[in-house]
Amino acid sequence: GHSYRVVVVVHGPVDAMTGWVMDFADIDAVARPIIATLDHSNLNDHLANPTSELLAAWLCERLSGLRGLQGVEVAETERSSCFVEARR
Repeated sequence: GHSYRVVVVVHGPVDAMTGWVMDFADIDAVARPIIATLDHSNLNDHLANPTSELLAAWLCERLSGLRGLQGVEVAETERSSCFVEARR
């Protein structure tokens, strides 16, 4: 099996009070259940061709309701990753 690192990128103005674009806990609340469906499963059960690029696009689609979503990065190693920009 493979291990992946997933980075969810949001974009927006920095709130003057909090200093955040978005609370990481809010991102985690949306992303964690989606990512959990993939954990310890066969990716071919979710995607016909589970490349990193297609996995990032799949995640982007499912995270599309996240305010300010810029995109998703999926990394297979420390030196190889891809970034898929969210549709606007």
